[in-house]
Amino acid sequence: MTKTAVNKTTDVAKVQQTLSIAFGDSAACQYLITKFEDRTATEPLTKEEIYQSYSTLSKKYMAQGGFLLEAGDYDCVAVVVPPLENHAKAQRTKDPLFNKQFIEAGENYKKALGLGTKLKMFYLFMIGKNLNQPEVRGSARAILEYLKEEADKQDAAVILEAINEKAKKVYEYFGFMDYGEINYGKGEVNSQGEPDSNGEGFKANFMVYYKGGKLPIN
Repeated sequence: MTKTAVNKTTDVAKVQQTLSIAFGDSAACQYLITKFEDRTATEPLTKEEIYQSYSTLSKKYMAQGGFLLEAGDYDCVAVVVPPLENHAKAQRTKDPLFNKQFIEAGENYKKALGLGTKLKMFYLFMIGKNLNQPEVRGSARAILEYLKEEADKQDAAVILEAINEKAKKVYEYFGFMDYGEINYGKGEVNSQGEPDSNGEGFKANFMVYYKGGKLPIN
């Protein structure tokens, strides 16, 4: 079987297009983008604004030293931050509750596991497959295996937030371990991302791949 090539790219427009298809029906992703754009659930982004945000976020991470990956002629794409000498903390939004629920929760897991301090890390911010091309196979696998190989070379970990159970199972298949839940949007939206002051919000899982196996939590 021919191995699918993985390439670094600067073609933000093509990455944007694939991400918009991959997450077009994801209420969790759309809620996260709304918060990253400093909007509330009662003033949601339009489809056009969400589409543009994939470009904005890609450029933001590239400006911070990250890079974009593609495989299968942009069938699957990813936004990645590599190990950096000074790994900046995730940027806070204007919403202190969301910061506590999502951003600070992730920072707490990193601190407890020594990620970015004792152990270098790649951060897989987003990875998306073009769902309109189900016949194209192997592109997501290629990107995940590429990142694992790069991490192994540097004795680094790969971290991510799995935003649904299906994604969590996929990452587990590729050797990522689950270190705990991140509950976000509670008290603002329901599981469909609709405004609800009693809503349960969403659940993500903080997951890590490391060639040495399970990391000890301090």
